[in-house]
Amino acid sequence: VRTVCEALTILNCIFFVFFQQLGEIRTQGLAGYFRNLKTVPAKAVFCVANICILLCIPFRFLRLHEIEEALFVFALPGSWIFLLFFARSAKLTGPFVQMIYSMIAGDMMRFAIISAIFLVSFSQVFFFVGKDMDAKQHLNDTNPHHCPVDGYDIYTYDNFPETFITLFRASMGGYD
Repeated sequence: VRTVCEALTILNCIFFVFFQQLGEIRTQGLAGYFRNLKTVPAKAVFCVANICILLCIPFRFLRLHEIEEALFVFALPGSWIFLLFFARSAKLTGPFVQMIYSMIAGDMMRFAIISAIFLVSFSQVFFFVGKDMDAKQHLNDTNPHHCPVDGYDIYTYDNFPETFITLFRASMGGYD
């Protein structure tokens, strides 16, 4: 059952990307297509989601499951966003979907910008404070710079991107 559903998903993605979207590009021209795509962000996200699903195929055959999973993380929510676009026309779900779009555009975007500013600032601080923690753990106990934390290695502050991801996980409650 799983293989059949995966094959149908791939066929639908191929049909949407190569037949439907390329047909629109042929009809409207490339500039017109992108101008039209700017007015419907849900469709743009859906196109990217379909491309991500198609990109998963070679990674499945190469047994690179981490990359395949990362592509699916972006593809699956993106494929549902386009469904919300069509749910706006129904009397029952229309106001609710419009409210969700307004929240995403306003409140969540504002929260993301403020959080990013704080995360980048604190990541710089934590990187400079904690970049030598692993080396400080291996110092002699009599050294005043020795880090007495035992039981695990502190490696999450080795470089700036790793520090950023560590603090992002900590801010979401996922710190080990």
